Amino acid sequence: MVWAALVTATPVLAADEPLFYCMTDDDKALRVLEDGNELVYQFGADLTAPEMELRRPRSEVIVRNVLKPGPIMTRSLSFTNGIYRYAVEVHAVRIPLKYDHDEGGVEVYHGTTGLGGPHCAGGVQQRILYIQGLPPEAVPVAD
Repeated sequence: MVWAALVTATPVLAADEPLFYCMTDDDKALRVLEDGNELVYQFGADLTAPEMELRRPRSEVIVRNVLKPGPIMTRSLSFTNGIYRYAVEVHAVRIPLKYDHDEGGVEVYHGTTGLGGPHCAGGVQQRILYIQGLPPEAVPVAD
């Protein structure tokens, strides 16, 4: 089952530390930052001048949570840009006493059609799973 909610809480974590960061398979950086009441998606070879930067109020960034067998917890933050949507995803694989790691990347959508996207080559740094303040009245949506 998938749950969707808006991130509406005031930032409670250190804003100088990224919510998400990794290097992708094509040697570009993918980063999500907090900037006051905004979340910022950045992608590119040089993040001082990113190829793409989307800055959205927290209330406009949609969060989806999925619990899969394994157990694997997936959380995505979706940034819209016209008809396109950029879903930054973290997959936390938690197999007790055997295997514990995080995977991630971004999935790009044109409307409802998935176009794929860059995936992290490893070394995922993330705090996305620890964003607090999701409304308790989150409603289920189709995946």
